[in-house]
Amino acid sequence: MIIEWKKNGPKVIPAGRYKKGENPIKKNILLLPGMNEIDDDLWKAARKLVLHQIGKYIIEHHAQVSEQKKVIEDPETKEKKEETVVEIKSKEFKKLDISRAIEIVQDTWNIGTLKKWEKEEGRDSVRAEIKNQIEKIEKFGEDRKGKNKGEEI
Repeated sequence: MIIEWKKNGPKVIPAGRYKKGENPIKKNILLLPGMNEIDDDLWKAARKLVLHQIGKYIIEHHAQVSEQKKVIEDPETKEKKEETVVEIKSKEFKKLDISRAIEIVQDTWNIGTLKKWEKEEGRDSVRAEIKNQIEKIEKFGEDRKGKNKGEEI
Protein backbone atom coordinates (compact mmCIF):
# COMPACT_ATOMS: atom_id res chain seq x y z
CA MET A 1 0.00 0.00 0.00
CA ILE A 2 1.28 3.46 -0.79
CA ILE A 3 0.88 5.93 2.05
CA GLU A 4 1.65 9.63 1.68
CA TRP A 5 2.98 11.37 4.80
CA LYS A 6 2.22 15.10 4.51
CA LYS A 7 4.47 16.36 7.33
CA ASN A 8 8.09 17.51 6.93
CA GLY A 9 9.73 15.14 9.41
CA PRO A 10 9.80 11.36 9.69
CA LYS A 11 7.22 9.49 11.79
CA VAL A 12 7.74 6.12 13.49
CA ILE A 13 4.53 4.28 14.29
CA PRO A 14 4.54 1.18 16.49
CA ALA A 15 2.18 -1.32 14.91
CA GLY A 16 0.89 -4.39 16.64
CA ARG A 17 -1.93 -6.84 16.40
CA TYR A 18 -2.65 -9.53 18.92
CA LYS A 19 -5.93 -11.25 18.11
CA LYS A 20 -6.79 -14.81 18.86
CA GLY A 21 -6.53 -16.96 15.79
CA GLU A 22 -4.28 -14.53 13.91
CA ASN A 23 -0.51 -14.30 13.64
CA PRO A 24 0.77 -11.52 15.90
CA ILE A 25 2.41 -8.54 14.26
CA LYS A 26 4.88 -6.39 16.18
CA LYS A 27 6.84 -3.99 14.00
CA ASN A 28 7.35 -0.29 13.42
CA ILE A 29 6.21 1.67 10.42
CA LEU A 30 8.60 4.40 9.28
CA LEU A 31 6.98 7.20 7.33
CA LEU A 32 9.24 9.66 5.57
CA PRO A 33 7.84 12.83 4.00
CA GLY A 34 6.20 11.99 0.69
CA MET A 35 5.32 8.52 -0.54
CA ASN A 36 5.94 5.34 1.45
CA GLU A 37 5.21 1.70 0.62
CA ILE A 38 3.78 -0.15 3.61
CA ASP A 39 2.94 -3.85 3.82
CA ASP A 40 -0.85 -4.28 3.65
CA ASP A 41 -1.05 -6.51 6.75
CA LEU A 42 1.10 -4.14 8.79
CA TRP A 43 -0.96 -1.14 7.68
CA LYS A 44 -4.16 -3.02 8.48
CA ALA A 45 -2.87 -3.64 12.02
CA ALA A 46 -1.99 0.02 12.59
CA ARG A 47 -4.55 1.83 10.44
CA LYS A 48 -7.34 2.52 12.92
CA LEU A 49 -5.09 4.06 15.57
CA VAL A 50 -2.96 5.95 13.02
CA LEU A 51 -5.94 7.51 11.26
CA HIS A 52 -7.49 8.44 14.59
CA GLN A 53 -4.34 10.17 15.87
CA ILE A 54 -2.68 11.63 12.75
CA GLY A 55 -5.08 10.88 9.91
CA LYS A 56 -5.17 14.45 8.63
CA TYR A 57 -1.51 14.09 7.60
CA ILE A 58 -1.93 10.75 5.79
CA ILE A 59 -3.33 9.85 2.38
CA GLU A 60 -3.89 6.24 1.31
CA HIS A 61 -3.16 5.88 -2.41
CA HIS A 62 -4.32 3.23 -4.87
CA ALA A 63 -6.20 1.10 -2.37
CA GLN A 64 -9.72 -0.01 -1.76
CA VAL A 65 -10.44 0.00 1.94
CA SER A 66 -13.70 -1.41 3.19
CA GLU A 67 -14.96 -1.75 6.73
CA GLN A 68 -17.73 -4.19 7.48
CA LYS A 69 -19.38 -5.24 10.70
CA LYS A 70 -19.21 -8.99 11.16
CA VAL A 71 -20.18 -11.32 13.96
CA ILE A 72 -17.03 -12.99 15.26
CA GLU A 73 -17.03 -16.06 17.50
CA ASP A 74 -14.25 -16.46 20.07
CA PRO A 75 -12.84 -19.98 19.43
CA GLU A 76 -12.30 -20.65 23.14
CA THR A 77 -15.38 -19.17 24.81
CA LYS A 78 -17.74 -19.51 21.81
CA GLU A 79 -18.92 -16.00 22.70
CA LYS A 80 -20.17 -14.02 19.72
CA LYS A 81 -19.62 -10.31 19.30
CA GLU A 82 -19.90 -7.78 16.52
CA GLU A 83 -16.59 -6.43 15.28
CA THR A 84 -15.51 -4.12 12.48
CA VAL A 85 -13.38 -5.99 9.97
CA VAL A 86 -11.14 -3.98 7.65
CA GLU A 87 -10.31 -5.31 4.20
CA ILE A 88 -7.52 -3.63 2.21
CA LYS A 89 -6.89 -4.32 -1.46
CA SER A 90 -3.99 -2.24 -2.70
CA LYS A 91 -2.58 -1.96 -6.19
CA GLU A 92 1.05 -3.01 -6.55
CA PHE A 93 3.45 -0.27 -7.59
CA LYS A 94 4.49 -2.11 -10.74
CA LYS A 95 0.84 -2.23 -11.87
CA LEU A 96 0.31 1.55 -11.70
CA ASP A 97 0.20 3.43 -14.99
CA ILE A 98 3.56 4.90 -16.01
CA SER A 99 2.79 8.58 -15.39
CA ARG A 100 1.40 7.88 -11.90
CA ALA A 101 4.34 5.61 -11.03
CA ILE A 102 6.77 8.37 -12.04
CA GLU A 103 4.90 10.94 -9.91
CA ILE A 104 5.12 8.62 -6.90
CA VAL A 105 8.84 7.99 -7.47
CA GLN A 106 9.52 11.73 -7.58
CA ASP A 107 7.90 12.10 -4.15
CA THR A 108 9.60 9.09 -2.52
CA TRP A 109 12.61 9.68 -0.25
CA ASN A 110 13.16 6.20 1.16
CA ILE A 111 16.12 4.67 -0.69
CA GLY A 112 15.17 1.17 0.47
CA THR A 113 11.74 1.51 -1.12
CA LEU A 114 13.22 2.94 -4.31
CA LYS A 115 15.76 0.10 -4.60
CA LYS A 116 12.99 -2.47 -4.06
CA TRP A 117 10.93 -0.86 -6.82
CA GLU A 118 13.99 -0.71 -9.07
CA LYS A 119 14.43 -4.51 -8.77
CA GLU A 120 10.75 -5.20 -9.49
CA GLU A 121 10.13 -2.58 -12.17
CA GLY A 122 10.25 -3.62 -15.82
CA ARG A 123 9.29 -0.34 -17.53
CA ASP A 124 12.37 1.56 -18.74
CA SER A 125 11.01 5.07 -18.13
CA VAL A 126 10.01 4.25 -14.56
CA ARG A 127 13.34 2.52 -13.84
CA ALA A 128 15.17 5.60 -15.17
CA GLU A 129 13.15 7.85 -12.87
CA ILE A 130 13.86 5.57 -9.90
CA LYS A 131 17.61 5.76 -10.66
CA ASN A 132 17.41 9.55 -10.95
CA GLN A 133 15.61 9.79 -7.60
CA ILE A 134 18.16 7.55 -5.87
CA GLU A 135 21.01 9.65 -7.31
CA LYS A 136 19.27 12.86 -6.19
CA ILE A 137 18.93 11.57 -2.61
CA GLU A 138 22.51 10.28 -2.50
CA LYS A 139 23.86 13.55 -3.95
CA PHE A 140 21.91 15.54 -1.37
CA GLY A 141 23.48 13.42 1.37
CA GLU A 142 26.97 13.90 -0.05
CA ASP A 143 26.42 17.66 -0.43
CA ARG A 144 25.28 17.88 3.20
CA LYS A 145 28.37 15.98 4.36
CA GLY A 146 30.68 18.31 2.46
CA LYS A 147 28.99 21.49 3.60
CA ASN A 148 28.95 20.51 7.24
CA LYS A 149 32.52 19.37 7.77
CA GLY A 150 33.56 21.03 10.99
CA GLU A 151 30.46 23.21 11.01
CA GLU A 152 27.40 23.16 13.18
CA ILE A 153 24.22 22.22 11.44
